Amino acid sequence: MAMNLHENQALKYLDDNGYDISRAELYRLKNEIKESSQERLNLIASKEFLLGHLERIDTLRTILKEMWVNYHLEIPKSKTERKKLIDEIIGDNIPEDILYYFNNEDEPMGRSDSTFSYDDFVNYSIDELRSMSFKGGGSKAPGIWRDNDGKLRDKFGQLVSNAQTGQGGYQ
Repeated sequence: MAMNLHENQALKYLDDNGYDISRAELYRLKNEIKESSQERLNLIASKEFLLGHLERIDTLRTILKEMWVNYHLEIPKSKTERKKLIDEIIGDNIPEDILYYFNNEDEPMGRSDSTFSYDDFVNYSIDELRSMSFKGGGSKAPGIWRDNDGKLRDKFGQLVSNAQTGQGGYQ
């Protein structure tokens, strides 16, 4: 029934696997399976369903515990130690595929910025990366940001100006 074989195919399959049964026996067994389906569902619901939920709850608890361990992980200050940690985290993955995520106290949901490269991660501290993110992003970004006064600035904090007027060109 699970394989959805035609009657002749089912008999041939069973015969090939060492079960020589008649057509009548095949239908009797299929009918027996159909009649016991409710009983089997009740067994699954009473035993396996509950166990499956308990396993998932345990898995979620483990994930939550590991998440907090990783959340409080201290990022090394030295570049060589930072590189070693980053290499451990990414393992066999391609460094260019890394996205930078950080949580800021002012933004409880966090903010993601994928403008950083592997070299940015290794060469800058978390505070420097955070500052760069708010000021136009990492080495993959064009690097223009708007300050508190609404003026556009480049990565280095210089006003972005219009070449003709010398004034802020995009404000």
